[in-house]
Amino acid sequence: MKMSWQYVAGFFDGEGCVWWSAGRPTPQCCMSQVLPNVLQDIRVFLADQGIRSTIRWHKPRGFNAGKGIHDLDIQCRGNVIKFLERISPYLRTKKKVYAQDVIRYHKIYPAMRGVGSRGWQIKKYF
Repeated sequence: MKMSWQYVAGFFDGEGCVWWSAGRPTPQCCMSQVLPNVLQDIRVFLADQGIRSTIRWHKPRGFNAGKGIHDLDIQCRGNVIKFLERISPYLRTKKKVYAQDVIRYHKIYPAMRGVGSRGWQIKKYF
């Protein structure tokens, strides 16, 4: 399969999220899937584009407890911003607005080294 930014954006529209974790001033992106094959293809494509990501497996509690879920995580600020900048022209759902908000926020408030994370006690899912 030939991977493209359009494909990744479509997959992210359906299976992805942008979120802030409590205690971390950097957003993260995640895409989830039961089978890891597509996520591995996306991870290789992202690595070729200079975006580092990881795939992890976990077994959720609740409704889908019988199966494990694979997550492709993009965590570092530079990687997240580069990823969102590349896919935002192709996003079709409300995630386009959220991606643009995150990009705009990080242009207004660039990274500050040595600043504590107090005040970042939110966990927001988009």
